[in-house]
Amino acid sequence: MILNNSYNLVNKITAINKALSCNEYDFYEDIGFVKDLFSSPYNNSVVAEPNVIKDLWLVLFRVFCHDTSYDNKFDAIFAMSDISLYANQREIDIDRSVLKKWRIECNQNDITSEVLEIIDDILAM
Repeated sequence: MILNNSYNLVNKITAINKALSCNEYDFYEDIGFVKDLFSSPYNNSVVAEPNVIKDLWLVLFRVFCHDTSYDNKFDAIFAMSDISLYANQREIDIDRSVLKKWRIECNQNDITSEVLEIIDDILAM
């Protein structure tokens, strides 16, 4: 199962990277797949290999930073929250420093308080 999930996640990472270059893409299905895998805080099974999870974190951060759609940004940060919780439980070191830097430099007028709250929760983990 872990290899199958890793393979599927690598395919999602590739699809998201390609779609980001077009800047006109609905990430609902791709990010939805990710959220489904990581959504339960009680998930005790290994979802994917640590390096795939780290790559997934970074591509979702790119969606959050570079996509112009609020829905895509929200879905990405929400999925990052689930991944962050999972990574903590599995002692996987994801790079939260990029998110911390973004948070320090962000213009709070350009983002909703709900998204800022999610980011603050991620950074508090």
